Amino acid sequence: MNSLRIWKLTLVLASIALAPAALISQQLGDQPALVHLAQEDIDAGRLSFEPIFTRGAIDFGTPFNKLDGFGDPRRAMSFNRQVGPDSQTCFECHNRPALGGAGGAVSNIILGNVRNPRNVLGGGVLQRLGEEMTADLQAIRDAALSEARNTGRNVTRDLMTKAVSFGQITVTPSGQVMTNRVQGIDADLVVKPFGWKGDRPTLREFALFATVFHHGMQPVELVGRGVDGDGDGVVNELTEGDITALTIWMAFTGIPRQVISENPMIAAAVASGQQLFTTTGCADCHRPVLTIRDPVFREPSPLDGTKVFARDLTDPTFASPVNRIVPRPERTPEGGALARIYSDLKRHTMGSGLAERGNSVFMTAPLWGVSQTGPWLHDGRATTLNEAILAHGGEAQAARDAYASLPAEQQRELVEFLRSLVVR
Repeated sequence: MNSLRIWKLTLVLASIALAPAALISQQLGDQPALVHLAQEDIDAGRLSFEPIFTRGAIDFGTPFNKLDGFGDPRRAMSFNRQVGPDSQTCFECHNRPALGGAGGAVSNIILGNVRNPRNVLGGGVLQRLGEEMTADLQAIRDAALSEARNTGRNVTRDLMTKAVSFGQITVTPSGQVMTNRVQGIDADLVVKPFGWKGDRPTLREFALFATVFHHGMQPVELVGRGVDGDGDGVVNELTEGDITALTIWMAFTGIPRQVISENPMIAAAVASGQQLFTTTGCADCHRPVLTIRDPVFREPSPLDGTKVFARDLTDPTFASPVNRIVPRPERTPEGGALARIYSDLKRHTMGSGLAERGNSVFMTAPLWGVSQTGPWLHDGRATTLNEAILAHGGEAQAARDAYASLPAEQQRELVEFLRSLVVR
């Protein structure tokens, strides 16, 4: 063996011997908390549902640090309730009663107005409802446009989807769409199920906004790969795959449900309260159930929109049969799903008592899981469900007054019904 070959062999052996020590040395001291996920691996099918979902759950609870890119030097303070960042991990504000739940009063932030964190569980159900309702409303608009062009006359159509009315549109033969009678939705007719004001149409958009504002973490989708968007010396703070994992986790978490006590007296009170919930008018906006025609949640790749992650929201299993995400939405005989969300996903005027700077419009908050996600209302002002109901006004004034006029025992029964709507 000549000297050159001996030298090369020595280098190889030395590198093998030193590799563990080098690896250990790299792990000493402060380290980034986040383990990144590559969108390319998701698009290529190299990752099954289970590791993507699990990675999203881990990331939701990961306390980001400066090495991850946490914070934003452009903002005055490390933690700031008014301009962010205001938390190190999603879990800090979404933890009642479990990962992904709501937040206590201590978690309130100020986005121009005070906001209390809502739970993000069952997000895939809300998104699919929003997508189908949007498709229905826009199909009505498009059909009206076609009819107006063909007949040469103005056409007026009711905007109705899933038995929820969003007012009317009138279109002209020239293609003008008059939206002055549209109710509870923007002129684009896009139903946006996320946010107290109903201003985010998808979980992905919600995640992109939240990670920037609350943590100062810059997603590649917003700033570009290899770009230090906030000047903190860290690039690629959140990959496309990281956001996909968060989205998939929020979409497929176990949904809130109703649990009725085995105590006959309490069960009877819940049954009575559920009936009162309808007769007082609460169910007019807090619709107990909406039906999803197609329960397959699809997440287009941000790298290539033709590649789509898809999975049925009603499927209770992971790829591995030993792990299950429960409960799941109930399937209909037609292959759809029942979404027991207690909302119409429509914006309503809620009266002067809840107004912020003169604006009292809020989307009907889904009540599934409501018993375990207090304090209640957009700013967490209500520490009891009774307080929350009595604070309603505007379009909900009649229902609020009907509740207020009930005998005290029946009020307690209606509240007991709400207490049966749990996260777990």
